[in-house]
Amino acid sequence: MKPAINDTIEADYIVVGSGASGATAALEFAENGFSTIVVEEGEWYRKENFTEDVYGAMKTLFRDFGSQMTRGRAVIPVLEGRCVGGSTVMNGAIVHRLPEAIYADWIDSDSALKSAVPYAELDLHFEAIEKELQIRRNLEPVLASLPATLALRRLGWSHQAMLRNAPGCESSGRCLQGCPSGGKWSMEATFLPRAMKSGARILSGHTAQEILFEKGKAQAVRCRQKSGEQRVIRGRRGIVLAGGVMQTPPLLWRSGLGLGDSNVGRHFQTHLGVSIVAEMEHPVVELEGPPQGIEVLAFHEDKIKLATQLIPPELLFARTSLWGDELITQLSRTEYFSSWTGSIQSEAKGRLTRNWMGKIGLEFTPTRNDMQRVRTSLWRLAELMFEMGAKRVFPGVNGSKDFPRELGSIDEAKKILALPLDPRLYFISVGHLFGTSRLGSNPNTSVVNTDFTVHGTKSLFVVDAGLFPTNLGVNPQHSVMALARHASRRIMHQ
Repeated sequence: MKPAINDTIEADYIVVGSGASGATAALEFAENGFSTIVVEEGEWYRKENFTEDVYGAMKTLFRDFGSQMTRGRAVIPVLEGRCVGGSTVMNGAIVHRLPEAIYADWIDSDSALKSAVPYAELDLHFEAIEKELQIRRNLEPVLASLPATLALRRLGWSHQAMLRNAPGCESSGRCLQGCPSGGKWSMEATFLPRAMKSGARILSGHTAQEILFEKGKAQAVRCRQKSGEQRVIRGRRGIVLAGGVMQTPPLLWRSGLGLGDSNVGRHFQTHLGVSIVAEMEHPVVELEGPPQGIEVLAFHEDKIKLATQLIPPELLFARTSLWGDELITQLSRTEYFSSWTGSIQSEAKGRLTRNWMGKIGLEFTPTRNDMQRVRTSLWRLAELMFEMGAKRVFPGVNGSKDFPRELGSIDEAKKILALPLDPRLYFISVGHLFGTSRLGSNPNTSVVNTDFTVHGTKSLFVVDAGLFPTNLGVNPQHSVMALARHASRRIMHQ
């Protein structure tokens, strides 16, 4: 039996989720004088709790121990944060504004979005967030002098230092495990404490089970606490969903919305990630500077971005063919191993599903064009590694008995271009998620109306990355925050 709506705890706005969108929304509501409660399934970990231990990070910070997978032609990992601050806690703090060309595509498909989300207003939000989080290009002062930069110039590839919300970055290379210095300004260290100073409450360890309605108006959220006890939290002015692409649709389903043949959970899009590891003649920091520093934009028209990447040794060497005594030897030489990543703007669309037991799945298979870009990304990364003087390259390919596990020259690397386009042969990850709660004026093609209410409801809003009508093609955190800030201000005036 479902518990009746009660006033055990209440506020003007209940925000479900505490990542980039939820933290931004909570800050807006709180600093504008509205009482706010943030409901977060995960726990709150601060910089003193973060360690080098990847196992510990996976256990505490990631959903399902990082074991979420797609279902389709290949099994592809889907990493998602599950803690206060969401995925901002373990991402690389890389910032990009929403490309105007992508925005233009939205307007072409739904002209109502032009007045609902004016780009000029988003621009103002971008500027404000950049100031508040002190977003800057950490690597820029030394970029021109780096050997990696010289190699990129020889290849004629346009590149730049990354914009990051990490003004105090100490180059520890531990973004994935949570920043130990606090130099990365993720949400648990910035917007959420600010919101709390204005009266917001953060309820960690609370899993939103269902939205409760009265006459079509969202009234409260029924939550399960860590103890297993139920709690009903009332929102006087509204319930604001910021659970993200993977979690907002299931909450809508559990609340009796979007069941059957609807848009809820559909239109999933993503960036595909591939990586290459190379053993270099010199320490990587001498070649590339601090981690998460350089991005290559030369292949933007091909929907490919290349970038430096620093990952923990456990994951770094898992992407090589090293084992036994050689692996033990190389574990003491990790500073000589360079890892770069390719991010592909996938054209494939997937959908969330749920079985009769309510378990959520993700159906997704890259298209042939996607796989051609995956293959091209690996070739370009190998080309760059050898230009930088790599001794050998581990190409991120598995399952092809005719393809070498490591490459010793640029001529060998050309074999990448002849690889089959079967996604099962490659180490691919899914990151930067979009869609599933699509924004639009037509309820037949979208989930959320242009006033940010879920179609057919009252006082139930969505402000997360599920709103995006298309794949952004860039790191989404900045766009997520700007859109959430814009949406929150619209919501407050309803």
